[in-house]
Amino acid sequence: MIGKTVELTGLRKNGSEFPLEISLAQWGSADGQFFTAIIRDITEREQAEVSLRNSETQLRTIIENLTDGIAVSALDGQLLHFNRAALDLHGFTTLDECRQHLSKFADTFELSTVDGTVLPLDQWPLARILRGEELRDLELRIRHLQAGWQRVFSYGGIIVRADRQPLMAIVTIRDITGRKLAESQLVEQIEEMRRWHEATSGREGRILVLKHEVNELLGKSGLPPRYPSAEGNAE
Repeated sequence: MIGKTVELTGLRKNGSEFPLEISLAQWGSADGQFFTAIIRDITEREQAEVSLRNSETQLRTIIENLTDGIAVSALDGQLLHFNRAALDLHGFTTLDECRQHLSKFADTFELSTVDGTVLPLDQWPLARILRGEELRDLELRIRHLQAGWQRVFSYGGIIVRADRQPLMAIVTIRDITGRKLAESQLVEQIEEMRRWHEATSGREGRILVLKHEVNELLGKSGLPPRYPSAEGNAE
């Protein structure tokens, strides 16, 4: 134990136990060999460690139960973690499938703008975040090259820093396919209503003029008007 630090359990005068840390050292002089022991009460440190572990567990539970996808990447583009939602959104079943470099994802996925322009890898959300951009509500189409499915995702993300030093990149992913489909259908309905309005606009006025002309012809022939209501409206 000489020269090492070990953790033990101490006993207070009141009989309660507490965690302690003891460091032993040996030194000698003309008077002989001596030993020094430094004992520290590490109760507060252990409590802080337990609190930190509990906080990490709670945070991990929250992240894993989010409906939005969360992807964590090292600064070199190596993907480290996908939460459950991110795995489901990309069709993965295990973490091992996503723990690869960003460049490898180009073999599986194609990203494009909403209007269909295919993006090179350096314009993908994570690549932009790693260059220092902060993304929010970036809407892109994603297509699985093997499975064939296509969806619309909204991306966000930042570089996480500690003491002003970059640590990792976080990407948020939200599936907005249903919303974009509803928006597209609404636009189509509005356009259809516009076309119908243009086709029918002025029709009632033209019919009223025709009725009035029929009444005039009948009047010249000494006959009563066929459409009396048209005369009132014409005035």
